[in-house]
Amino acid sequence: MWVGAALFSFSALAANVVVMLAVVRTVGPDAVRRASGWTSRGLYLGYMAGPPLFGSIVDGASFGVAWLACAAVGVALLALSAAWWRQDSLRAA
Repeated sequence: MWVGAALFSFSALAANVVVMLAVVRTVGPDAVRRASGWTSRGLYLGYMAGPPLFGSIVDGASFGVAWLACAAVGVALLALSAAWWRQDSLRAA
């Protein structure tokens, strides 16, 4: 169990680093502070709120519903990212 917990903590830390690297490479030098601050806020709010929300869904429904909710959030964020990318590429053209 402790090996799994250690591996999970390393993956969560690695995700934070990869996301911050993407932010720094994407925004201009003048916007790095603000963009990294908002990104950190989103990451840590997710780390803080995710487990209790997941547990609440499990308690109210089931594990299957909780995992479906996670998948739905992932799909919604993917769609939002695609729309943002498309808007950015249209603006650049």
